[in-house]
Formats: sequence, structure tokens, C-alpha cells
Amino acid sequence: MAPHQNAGVESRRRRRVEEDLDQEIRSYQAMLGDEKTRAGADPHVARREAHLELGGSEQIKEKVRDVRLGATFGQMATELRQSLCALRRNPALTVLGTLTLAMGWA
Repeated sequence: MAPHQNAGVESRRRRRVEEDLDQEIRSYQAMLGDEKTRAGADPHVARREAHLELGGSEQIKEKVRDVRLGATFGQMATELRQSLCALRRNPALTVLGTLTLAMGWA
């Protein structure tokens, strides 16, 4: 796949993830508002309380992005540790990989 095609696919994927996150936030706010309405609050007041309780949707999205980013870095660190352990267990593979990379860079 050409680089510009990858960029288009990645852009569509990000947009879909953002749309899914928006929908999830709206659904949760509606569910919380309905819960407050069932508890006896006026529907308008219940929606407002739900919005205040959760915070703005952009704030929620930032928190979700931070958690996802942290999880990504944590996963990368785990995979790096596992890779280094595998390389220590197999020194011949380590030497072969290092030589291959050195020849490719030369």
C-alpha cells in the first residue's frame, strides 16, 4: 500500500474511533440522565446534573486518550523487556540480527 493510502486509512480509522467515543459519551450521559430522572429529578435538571457530573465531552476524551496512550507505552515497555529477554536467551540470534542490521545500514 502506498504511503498516501496508509494516511487515508489511518485518518478514517481515527475519525471512526473519535465518532465511537463521542457516541459512547453521549450514551453514557443519556443513561445517567435517565437514571436521575427515574430517581425523581426533572428531566432537564437530570440532564444538566449528568453533564456537570461527567464534565465536558472534550475533557472526557482527553482523559480517555491519556489512558490509551499510557496503556500503549506500558505495552511497548513490556514487549521491549520480553524481546530483550529472548535475545539474551539466544545469543546467536542476537549476533546474527545485529550483523544483518549493521550491513543494511552500511
